Amino acid sequence: MYARPPPPWIALGGGALAIGGRPGKRSYPGLEQTGCTDVLCLLSDEEGAPSLREQADARGFTWHHLPLRRGDPPARERDEAIRAQLSALVELVRGGARLYIHCAAGLHRTGMITAALLLLADGAKIDLEARIRALRPETADALRADRVAWAYRVAQLGR
Repeated sequence: MYARPPPPWIALGGGALAIGGRPGKRSYPGLEQTGCTDVLCLLSDEEGAPSLREQADARGFTWHHLPLRRGDPPARERDEAIRAQLSALVELVRGGARLYIHCAAGLHRTGMITAALLLLADGAKIDLEARIRALRPETADALRADRVAWAYRVAQLGR
């Protein structure tokens, strides 16, 4: 068994952010070596989130859960709750946490949630695609217009 290289991290306040696919035996060592403190899982319970929580807990990571069933933008009824959860995570990272965000493949859900989190953190002034590309090019490539529009809506930034 070989370890996967650790994901690239970008600074956000006093902490940092990384994104990718579902962590496993080969990726956990890289997360541990790069100082990951927190994990945001976007998978549903049916996709194995409880098992991933156990794995994160066993490694000393703080677990956060925002289950999304697929890569389509969530309904407007969820905007306020998602905004509140992501805003709390922004403050956590600004305070020094190193947050790893994942879904199954680290593409659709991960890109959409990362976009919203970055917009909440830095506002509309950022080059959103460039920031996500710096984290993971394949996630930036999968960032459809409807997902970006949702991220702006959740961040309450007109576009």
